[in-house]
Formats: sequence, structure tokens, C-alpha cells
Amino acid sequence: MFGEIDKVQVAIERIRVLADRAVQNDPKGFAVCDSGGKDSNVIKELAYLSGVPFEIIHNHTTVDYPETVYYVRREKKRWEELGISYVISYPTYKGKRTSFWELIPLKEPPLRHRRWCCDVLYEKLYIMESF
Repeated sequence: MFGEIDKVQVAIERIRVLADRAVQNDPKGFAVCDSGGKDSNVIKELAYLSGVPFEIIHNHTTVDYPETVYYVRREKKRWEELGISYVISYPTYKGKRTSFWELIPLKEPPLRHRRWCCDVLYEKLYIMESF
């Protein structure tokens, strides 16, 4: 596709090469993170085309555009109909569910040198719990 080198096939083969290692780390295989954007869509499709085990995780930040939230909900339904686990993870702080807006009075607005929001809303360790 798109020239002499089939970049889609190359990407699929690279995913397959890494699949055994992913399953060694977690029996569910790869964790594909979905932001609701176009790059995430490409990665989800490549994982699906590769045939390797994977699940999809979306971190709901509470500051996304409503259109993104609706799109992610549709994506969750579509992937689950294909038999792929799709988890929407909601932010928590000190063990309680929260939102970006509730954290601002506690932590001050995020600044370039104080970006707590990424740590709380994106970079948390994902652990599957019963929801």
C-alpha cells in the first residue's frame, strides 16, 4: 500500500513480533490506549488486523469535548460487538472518583512546570477492577 513498501503490513508484522512478550506480561495481551483521536483509531485497527490479543483502554479526563465523549462511547460499543474488551477508566484521586474541575481547588490550575493533570488523568497505572 502506498509505494513499494507496504507500511500497513510492516506495522502488523511488528505488532505480531511483540505479541508473545505482551502476553507474557499480561494474558490479555496489549493494552491499546484510545484518546478518541485519529492516531488511536489507526493503532486500534492495526492491532485488530494483526490478530493479536489486546484490550482497549480510554482514560476519561472529564475535560474532553462532548463530541469526543460520544464518539468514545460509540467506539466502546463497536469494539465490544467485535469481542474486544474496551474499558473507560474514570479519574480518581485519593481513592475517590473525581474530575479535573474538582481537582483545581485542591492542586491549583496546572501550569507548564506543574502538570499534575497528566499524572492524575492519564499516567496512572491501570488495574482492572469490577465496575
